[in-house]
Amino acid sequence: LTLEEKIDLVHGDKDPDERATGYLPGVERLDIPSVSMVDGPLGVRPGTATAFPASITLAAAWDDELAHEQGEALGRETLGADQDVLLAPGFNIVRVPQGGRTFEYYSEDPYLASRLAVGTVEGVQNAGAIATAKHFVANNQEQGRHEVSAEVSERALREIYLPAFEAAVKEADVGSVMAAYNRINGTYATEHEWLLKD
Repeated sequence: LTLEEKIDLVHGDKDPDERATGYLPGVERLDIPSVSMVDGPLGVRPGTATAFPASITLAAAWDDELAHEQGEALGRETLGADQDVLLAPGFNIVRVPQGGRTFEYYSEDPYLASRLAVGTVEGVQNAGAIATAKHFVANNQEQGRHEVSAEVSERALREIYLPAFEAAVKEADVGSVMAAYNRINGTYATEHEWLLKD
């Protein structure tokens, strides 16, 4: 890849079909296809699609097989909308009831969240779409989410916040991970070397 091609892949571009939430242009000379990403924890966003029950409702069923079934349906609808990547599921830990994305997450229980994360991710990817584990990590509030720093001990991260992400990566081989907007212990999630590399 040339430097310009690398920058285009990192920055993305405007979707020529104006339907994708995010779009990466391909590199024709190297046969690298474009990638279209669509938002959708509760259903695929562009055009007509199923409005699935809130993720927290799925969690109330305590049923990882149902999560897999819903994931497959989400994956089929992602492909049916001519998209490649579903920007879902989201599975941060529910910490505050007024959190703006609480309904998009599974629960306050790390084990339950892990089982549903694996089921949903496997379902999406079994259907042929790429799932995205989000928002990595400790994204528990909407107010000031671009500025706030979640102050979390390593023990709390390992025991409460990271298990669902770890399960999605190690057990379900999730295709992508989306970093959170917030900072964790003073460092933005997108720049957090310990969380991203170590």
